Amino acid sequence: MCAAPIWWAGRPPRSGAPVVYAYYDGLDKVGHEFGPHSPFAARELAWVDRLVGELRDALPGGCALVVTADHGMVPAPAEHQHDLAELAPLVAAWAGDGRLRSLYAAPGQSGRLLEACGEAYSDVAWVLTRQQVVDAGWLGATPSPEVAGRLGDVVLASRGEATFITPDLRREANLRGAHGSLTPAELRVPLLAGRGRG
Repeated sequence: MCAAPIWWAGRPPRSGAPVVYAYYDGLDKVGHEFGPHSPFAARELAWVDRLVGELRDALPGGCALVVTADHGMVPAPAEHQHDLAELAPLVAAWAGDGRLRSLYAAPGQSGRLLEACGEAYSDVAWVLTRQQVVDAGWLGATPSPEVAGRLGDVVLASRGEATFITPDLRREANLRGAHGSLTPAELRVPLLAGRGRG
C-alpha cells in the first residue's frame, strides 16, 4: 500500500501541477469496524504515521506535505444505540447517519415527531427543527433555501456516544466507531505540515 505514494513522491514535480491530493481510508475503516480506541486502530494509526514519514522522506526539499483528517471519530458502543423503529409511524423518510439523523415527518406529524424525539432523546442529543438548525448557523451564515430544504423536519445530533439506528439501515448497528455529529472529538482534526526531506 505504501509503495505507490512513495514511488510517486520520488518523481520530479511537473510544472503546472502544484497540488496533489491523496486520501487514505484505512484508519476510518478500522475505526468503524473495531472502534477508534481499539488496538487495531492504534496499529493502523502507527502505520499511517510511518507512511507519512516515508512520504516526507521521499519528497524533494522544495515540496510541502500537509496532512489532515476530514473528521474525528467517537466510540459507538451497542449499549448507547437507540432504535428509531418506534418512530416509524411518524416518519416518512430517514437521512443522515447514526450520529446526525435527519427525520422527515409523515404528513401532519411534524409536531408529534418533534415532541416524541424531545421526550425520548433530549438527554443524549440535540433535538432541533430544521429552522433551529438554520438559526444556529450549522449550515453557515446564510444557507441557500435549497440546502436548508434538504434537512428533515427534525434533526437528532448526538452528544456523547449515542447513535440512532433506523429500520432501513440496520447495518449501522454493527459499527463500533462513528462520526457525523458536532462533538469536539468529531470536529477537531489534526493539521500537520512539513517540507520534503528527499
